[in-house]
Amino acid sequence: MQCTEPCDNDIWSGDTIDMPAIDSMFKAEGDLPKCRNCGELARPNVLMFGDWDFIPDRTEEQHQRYSEFLHNIQGKRVVIVEIGAGYDVPTVRSQSENLTRELQDAFLIRINPRDVNVPFDISKKSEVLQTTGLFALEDIDKYLFNKNLNLT
Repeated sequence: MQCTEPCDNDIWSGDTIDMPAIDSMFKAEGDLPKCRNCGELARPNVLMFGDWDFIPDRTEEQHQRYSEFLHNIQGKRVVIVEIGAGYDVPTVRSQSENLTRELQDAFLIRINPRDVNVPFDISKKSEVLQTTGLFALEDIDKYLFNKNLNLT
């Protein structure tokens, strides 16, 4: 969570906040969360389109850890399991495809009930499962269990 103003760069967990119910007219029934510093309305610390009040500190820390992860997997065999990433907001799809191209020993598993196409240049390093994420993961689990693979 963060302040809607924002009054400072404070970010906090919303896990303990009791969110009010929403009625049939989409109005909150009860008090909305407040900033723990100034008492103004609080909001999720999530970047939205055209969001000039987003506090990026947590996201920047996550980006740094992701960059370190990418550095550490160079030269290793990697399987990218992409679940439900469609064409409407293609950020995840693009990232999966780019990693599959850039990492020599990467393999992409794309799971999606509709948007399953992969670019031709990575088609030999990809497998598509045209189903929902839940069904695909259950099938993968059954396969691994039946193979008696010890993956720990």
